Amino acid sequence: MAIILHANNSTTIISPELGNEFTLGELQGYVGGYIQTIDFNEPVIIDGTEYSTIVIDEDGKYKKYPTNTTATQYAKNELFDDDFLVGDVIFLKDGEIS
Repeated sequence: MAIILHANNSTTIISPELGNEFTLGELQGYVGGYIQTIDFNEPVIIDGTEYSTIVIDEDGKYKKYPTNTTATQYAKNELFDDDFLVGDVIFLKDGEIS
């Protein structure tokens, strides 16, 4: 199971429709466009669960999605100093994407 941290500070738990991995179409649907993945050097722990990768809309800033402050805080070690995440951000566990 993965978690979506929405820009409005709500969360949604999601699971792949088939098997253990999300399809490209599923991930694109959740973030609203073409995806970009960021792998963490060290897992991020949210509510006791370790996540190793995030998925974002690669054009989210151009689409003027709202800033996702919560997701940015969790991913801060993987971002440039002044960078930030926008829109809905999916946090995936190991093995949920290939």
